[in-house]
Amino acid sequence: MKTIYNTFKLFLLLVSGAFISCQDMNEVHEEYIKDGEIIYTNKVDSLSTFGGKNRVKIKGYITGAFNVNEIVVTWQDGEGQQIFPYNKSTQDTDSLALIVTELEENSYEFKVTSRDADGNLSVANIAFGTAYGERYRSNLEARTINHLSFDGSNMEVLMGLGTELQRGTEVKYTNTDNEEIITTVVREENNVLLENVSINSPIAYRTFYVPTAANEGIESTIDEFESDWETLVVPSFGNVLNSVVFNPVLGGLEMEWSNPDGAVLVYTITYTVNGVIKTQTINSSDVNGEAIVSGMDEGEQIINVSVADAYGNSFGPKDFTVTPIPAQLLDKSAWTIFDFSSEEAGGEGLVNGYATAAIDGDVNTFWHTQWGGASPPFPHHFSVDMGAEKTIASFETFRRQGNGNGQTKIKFLISTDGETWTDLGEFSVDSKTNDGQVSAIKSAPTARYFRYVAVEGPTNFAYLGEVNVYGLE
Repeated sequence: MKTIYNTFKLFLLLVSGAFISCQDMNEVHEEYIKDGEIIYTNKVDSLSTFGGKNRVKIKGYITGAFNVNEIVVTWQDGEGQQIFPYNKSTQDTDSLALIVTELEENSYEFKVTSRDADGNLSVANIAFGTAYGERYRSNLEARTINHLSFDGSNMEVLMGLGTELQRGTEVKYTNTDNEEIITTVVREENNVLLENVSINSPIAYRTFYVPTAANEGIESTIDEFESDWETLVVPSFGNVLNSVVFNPVLGGLEMEWSNPDGAVLVYTITYTVNGVIKTQTINSSDVNGEAIVSGMDEGEQIINVSVADAYGNSFGPKDFTVTPIPAQLLDKSAWTIFDFSSEEAGGEGLVNGYATAAIDGDVNTFWHTQWGGASPPFPHHFSVDMGAEKTIASFETFRRQGNGNGQTKIKFLISTDGETWTDLGEFSVDSKTNDGQVSAIKSAPTARYFRYVAVEGPTNFAYLGEVNVYGLE
């Protein structure tokens, strides 16, 4: 009997505890529903941001939002707010593109919620974005200009490689009809042609940027920002070309020019001999310069000149009408080699390798310094007896055809007796061209013997396809 009593007592205690617990839970719940039960609208998902010019674009998706009529974006703990109307489409899921405007240049934490007509809000979703402004823009620089070339009418401007944040570059100039022209160079291109440009008027350029790089080809910003306009500095040495004059001399012309700044310049002279294009290159920083252009055809003809600096900027070519004093290609039938520093005897074949291959009248055969058993260093030379005294206007040399590894600097010496030598000076040669290269001698000296000297080059070896002499027999 006592056991039944204790069991009943325990049952009453459990029922009382359960009643009290339920009462406590109802009190907790009442705290949240005292103003009515909370209703949440559909949440905006998959947020991403795109920075812009004092604005940010927020993209996202909302699904099943039949009761939603606006999207609310807040930032800075609610101090900033912008509301976007929302109209449900016929699709279950809608994409959103919300552009928050009038933002100061800064980074932001945006809270994005949806709201229905009764004012019910969704759970907020967070997105981080940056608005850019004048502080960012003022630090931008126009795309680099590597060099330019001007032919007297058109200017080609070569730019540095575009970066992933750069977009188009605008170039603004005035043409010879006094019209302002603006042309755009896209990031993937490096050069732009300014047609009929007036170099006496300012040439300006600026580059557009985006703050962040594209991700898998999709832009991450919605606006471009332009750098300040910069002025293209046209090198002053263009006036040097206008100072060039030619005077006729034996076998060619004497060229004179004025270079007031004393800049290190490269003068390239191009002309035609018997239908073959000839090129002569002169490196000089002389304020009042002069040089001889030799080995030319008889009669009136066109010669053109370009001038360039060490940075690749160039002017020209400019055409000149000239009439040189005739000189002739000297006959080689009596020429002999009487001295040489080195030759490759047999390793290049029956003709090639020997010094005699340089005076045999065939540019396709060649002299080669020794490589079998030894490879003596620069300088290398061979000496020629022309059989009688000749008046020398110029030397013409041809590299070993198709081979650009030979000497890049040469010199010539002359003698009347083969023992006492007069140095005519050093000449630079282009080892990358098969064309004949002229080394003109201003004094037009008389000599029976000459010595060809290879002064320096990229390896120990020197080689030469042919050497000619222009002058008078």
